[in-house]
Amino acid sequence: MRYASAEVRKQFFIDMFTRDISLEDCVLDLIDNSIDSYLLKHGMSISQLIFGPDPNGAKRGFGRIDVTCNERQIKVVDRCGGIPRKRAMDEIFCFGHDPDDQAGKLGAYGVGMKRALFKIGNKFDIVSRTETEGFEVSLTIDDWAKEKDWRVPIKFVDGADSEKQAGTSITISGLREEVALRIKEGGVPNNILSDAATTYPYFLNQCVKLRINDIDVPPKTISLGESEGIVTAAREKLTYNGVRVNLAATIAPGQRTTEEAGWYILCNGRAVVRANKDDLTGWGPDLASFQPKYRSFVGLASFESDQPLSLPWTT
Repeated sequence: MRYASAEVRKQFFIDMFTRDISLEDCVLDLIDNSIDSYLLKHGMSISQLIFGPDPNGAKRGFGRIDVTCNERQIKVVDRCGGIPRKRAMDEIFCFGHDPDDQAGKLGAYGVGMKRALFKIGNKFDIVSRTETEGFEVSLTIDDWAKEKDWRVPIKFVDGADSEKQAGTSITISGLREEVALRIKEGGVPNNILSDAATTYPYFLNQCVKLRINDIDVPPKTISLGESEGIVTAAREKLTYNGVRVNLAATIAPGQRTTEEAGWYILCNGRAVVRANKDDLTGWGPDLASFQPKYRSFVGLASFESDQPLSLPWTT
């Protein structure tokens, strides 16, 4: 028996891997990883964050995430606990997860960080420190792509001076021409800020504080419009194939815009659908199509699982 080569060519992989994701979503992938570090460190319950009360909320300090975006580099620095050396050696630079990998809350496919690094620039530098240990990685992607070896060189360094200082810094430089052009045109930092505000409504200012180019990102909350003794949302809980589902829906009082109405869908606390009013969430043609008279309706569907691949989201 003879065997033909079926190797993945690095350059093809890099080009294909990054084609269908926006610059803003790449930065959100990096923010996902920072939030995930915080969630893993503190063993967070997503349901308590969303529906409360969170009995340990007052005991925890906030993690911090700072994003800098300019024509020279994109940098994400967090104080969310850092990455252990073992995970750095065995997991985070791999494409995809093994069954034995430590499951996070927001990292289902094991592609986000690598895709962001490849999409944004030609060089990246990573420094991560837990309280007890640390590592550094510095790589020029074009040089790495020419080599057959897929391994990434890593250097061990000392840990952080304290728990509050433990975290990860990712600096991407040598920006791709299209990335630098988009940033030069303006709007990218504001887009990232707006997207982050709507994507992390239950993490911002409950778990982490996020800044984009020194501007604080406030959460754009999903309000059910409940008020004690007046309005209470209808609620339902169920478990399906190991996924815990919390549903809440109400007719909110007061003035609501059509843009705010509809269903909101969360996967492990991350908003993946906002204000949906089409057949994804049951509106027409089989049931009623959305009309302006329904603008007071708001529904929240929260999916939570310790196995993120069980959740209904894409890469």
